[in-house]
Amino acid sequence: MQNKKRPSTAGFLIVVVFAIALYLLMTNLPTGHVWLPDYGDWFQNMPTDFLYKIYWFIGDHTEAGFQKSFLGALLMIIFAALSYFLKKANPHSKLAGAFTVSYAPGNWPWVFAASTLGLFLSVFVFNYGNIATTPRGMEIGWVPTMIPVVAFPAAVVLTFGGNWATVLTGGILGGLIGCPLAWVLLDKVIVPVGLHGVIANVTSMWIGTIVILQLCEHFPWIKKPAPATPSPDPAPDPSPMPPIDSASWFIRRVLADFTEGPFYGNELASVGLLLGCVVSWFLNPAHSSYGSMLLPAVLLSQFLTSAIATYLYFGKWVEGGFPTFVPVFSVAPAVVLFFGGTPQSILAGAILGAVLCPPVAAMVNSRLPRGWCPVIGNTFSMGLCTAIVVAVLKYLPFFGM
Repeated sequence: MQNKKRPSTAGFLIVVVFAIALYLLMTNLPTGHVWLPDYGDWFQNMPTDFLYKIYWFIGDHTEAGFQKSFLGALLMIIFAALSYFLKKANPHSKLAGAFTVSYAPGNWPWVFAASTLGLFLSVFVFNYGNIATTPRGMEIGWVPTMIPVVAFPAAVVLTFGGNWATVLTGGILGGLIGCPLAWVLLDKVIVPVGLHGVIANVTSMWIGTIVILQLCEHFPWIKKPAPATPSPDPAPDPSPMPPIDSASWFIRRVLADFTEGPFYGNELASVGLLLGCVVSWFLNPAHSSYGSMLLPAVLLSQFLTSAIATYLYFGKWVEGGFPTFVPVFSVAPAVVLFFGGTPQSILAGAILGAVLCPPVAAMVNSRLPRGWCPVIGNTFSMGLCTAIVVAVLKYLPFFGM
């Protein structure tokens, strides 16, 4: 009788120890105030200063993960491109990572092109960054120009295939409606109710993705993919995947979760993201995470929630995958920022996000019509679970606002 595979306890402990050590180093070593602008200056100057707008445009690639780091985004993109070209040159390359960037060889350039086009339109053409207040007159310290990076454009590419028709359609529609849809939800629902702003973002993502994918079904220039037919002898995956019950697989999976938001899902890209974020912190701690000075707590909560979710739902990964990344981009960092980065907010956000988010996302995705992108269920789970967790924690001892 074959032994049932179990998650690597060693891998889990290595991630937890590393995350705590990183948090302690970032919060105890001296930091500077050079090169990178404070977030407040970044936000105020972005609408009118071209250099700051470029900073904002690149930094938006990490907005969904609550890091909002120019250098983190830049290195994430560079390392993702490196992974893609390493895999292209040698499908068995160990340096490219065990988890193929953007899920399959050949996807990443199209995903990146569509997302970047949508973001370019959002920031430079439609100039949504000029919006400083909601229609109700409430001033917000950010604008969700980043929606195209983590929703509609890549969803169109991944659903209908990578080509210029899907890139242009997804990019243009995503850039046009992403930020305004989130802004309307923020003004009409989220601000009046007192919920976290991330809920407006992710709600606009799943609503907008449904609308755009339905529209694409009727566009004559979008070629519909042929129905998949099972192959009696599928080609082996050339990725150098370590054994799924090994510490190496566990660590790589946690790392890959950090770049699932922009549809990269690759541990090498995540190394670039984390390296850039940490360097950004030491150059100027007021630059990242909206100037909250909570980047170390955000990263710690994200490491913990991914590790807990991966360990808890390991059996689902054995069966073929599970959205353990969902709390990394929602509950865990949102709770940290909402409650000020206290130890209890780090732990509560990490644990509750890990327990709730993945099964809710999987449940919704399992009930979607055939062909719909899983981003719908993932972002629905982000919004619902964040709303529930923040609402409950506000009324508990040590969390009361």
